[in-house]
Amino acid sequence: MNEVQLSPKTQKKNSSAPKIVYNVLIALACVYIFFLLYQSVYFNYQTSKKIRVLKSELANSEIDLKRFESLNAYYKTWEFQELEARKKLGFKMPDEKVIQVQVEESVQPQKPAEQKNESTTRQKPNYEKWLDYISGKQT
Repeated sequence: MNEVQLSPKTQKKNSSAPKIVYNVLIALACVYIFFLLYQSVYFNYQTSKKIRVLKSELANSEIDLKRFESLNAYYKTWEFQELEARKKLGFKMPDEKVIQVQVEESVQPQKPAEQKNESTTRQKPNYEKWLDYISGKQT
């Protein structure tokens, strides 16, 4: 029988083809595993970030709740009710005398347009006014 003998070069080519496919499959599997690992790490990071945000919101809500509870307790006290009745309704205690003090409105600062008008009209310095007063020029 005629046996065809393959040269060592052709034997290596035939045996290297399955190795290349095997190596490519292993590389693809590794890439896929790393992708899944990255995806799970990223998902865990996003979840922990949301948990931190929600915990801080919960802490702020608890602080607000305590503040509102203390305000509610204060609003129920006799002192608050008395102050509000005095302030808004003008009530007073039976033996109490109320004094009203009229306060004049404070002078508001001039607007820049008004300041420019005054700066255009020259005012005399104080020493000139005194000299005019002493010399009798001022009426």
